[in-house]
Amino acid sequence: MKIMYPATIVVLLAAALPASAAELPGQKPVLALFGFDLVSSSPEPVPSAEKVRLHRAGQELARLLQDSGKYTVIDLTAEAENIERSAMIMNCNGCELIPARQAGATLAAYGWVQKVSNLILNMNVVIKDAKTGAPLAFAGADIRGNTDQSWRRGVKFIAERLPSTSSDSGLSGR
Repeated sequence: MKIMYPATIVVLLAAALPASAAELPGQKPVLALFGFDLVSSSPEPVPSAEKVRLHRAGQELARLLQDSGKYTVIDLTAEAENIERSAMIMNCNGCELIPARQAGATLAAYGWVQKVSNLILNMNVVIKDAKTGAPLAFAGADIRGNTDQSWRRGVKFIAERLPSTSSDSGLSGR
């Protein structure tokens, strides 16, 4: 069971990415992004609007990370559905690592949205070393309201807080 904190937004960041995550010093890490999965506690089927939001959230995160200059992003959202797995990427024991490496990425990232209700959702993104599978960074945001705007704000919040390289030393929840 996930513990929900009373704060509207919660940010957790791991230590800055190690130098081994970048191919060469001074070069941006290549990040394979697999988009978002939905973890819903609702017995109702996932509405089509939420499926669209999941897809858009992945696209928006890829755009924001690429535009930030922190990463060279390879968007593997479409390939995420083709990975042979019986569970979501967050539970597949590293099934994302081989496709990430095959795409030339040094990092693999994926996200999930935990839907507690239409009022309370939690959005998370993890970045792993594509070679070892070691988790390198995590950012999360609690969002209120199941709307396009709240999802966009959650993605933006997360994208602004993900570190890029080992030279990022000022990691904070701002």
